[in-house]
Amino acid sequence: MRCDTCQFAKRLPVELCFLGLPQVIAFLYEQDINVLAPALEEVVEVLHTQVDTSVTEDPVRVTGSVEAGGDELTLSLDEQMNVVGVSR
Repeated sequence: MRCDTCQFAKRLPVELCFLGLPQVIAFLYEQDINVLAPALEEVVEVLHTQVDTSVTEDPVRVTGSVEAGGDELTLSLDEQMNVVGVSR
């Protein structure tokens, strides 16, 4: 991730970026999982057991799926981490 204004860059696991997307926050909240105010152990548990990601090239796409309560949400992101596809 890089700021367009100051050019500060930070590398984060894509799964953390995925958990911060409004669509994912709302989906998990529907399943009684509040990722906005969790204990650290809860975030780690969600990342390890409920989030699956993959990356493809040409075009670059990061696809992430999160499963909760027997339902699944899948989002595709472009190289700028913009949501370009959503399915449930």
